[in-house]
Amino acid sequence: MNIIKSQNASYLYKFIQRYASAQALVTDLKGIVGNDNVSNSRTVRVQHSHDESYHAGHEPDVVVFAQSTDHVSQIVKYCASKHIPIIPWGTGTGLEGGVNAVNGGVCLNLSRMDKIISVNPEDFDCTVQAGVTRNALNTFIRDTGLQFPMDPGANASLGGMCATSASGTMAVKYGTMRENVMNLEVVLADGSIIKTSGLKGRSRKTSAGYNLTNLFVGQEGTLGIITEATLKLHATPEAVF
Repeated sequence: MNIIKSQNASYLYKFIQRYASAQALVTDLKGIVGNDNVSNSRTVRVQHSHDESYHAGHEPDVVVFAQSTDHVSQIVKYCASKHIPIIPWGTGTGLEGGVNAVNGGVCLNLSRMDKIISVNPEDFDCTVQAGVTRNALNTFIRDTGLQFPMDPGANASLGGMCATSASGTMAVKYGTMRENVMNLEVVLADGSIIKTSGLKGRSRKTSAGYNLTNLFVGQEGTLGIITEATLKLHATPEAVF
């Protein structure tokens, strides 16, 4: 009986300790990104505990909705200083369980970073924030006669497609994401921000130096969090058979 009481007391202590830590985490994060961009409600945490895979869900301690690269950088710096895990989230359409928060921590939702920064029809490229979905981009550029043809079978975020090197049925003709990403803005584990192909990064030249862009395409958040991408566009075919 004493053993059972001791175990129950231990579980209760751990629960109280984790609850107090989670509340402190929420307070600190609200100070960084504002009250409306942080949630630790059970409903929101469950929603962010799994993707479309068969893997069992694991809830994060808190969900943060970043609205800028600066938000992401500040959150990463804070979490790094506290040794708190971070799980980037796009649309949750993955099939590998990569968004499951197996150790709790912060789920960083990038869906509110949904601005299309620039479209250059004459150069067949565009720059978008990570939360823009492929359908949203194609709707936006429809009148230019161009398209972004990558189709992984879901209306995924373009940041997530870069992070997973998505492909799909159109890859035979147009290649995978690896062949269609020209530049990435990435927040590294210490909160620093880099551009993988330079500040402008719209050149097709890849003959000199490390190919950092391809290093970050497909890294699934293990090397950094993608916040912006410059992508190749393609002409829309006159007919599809």
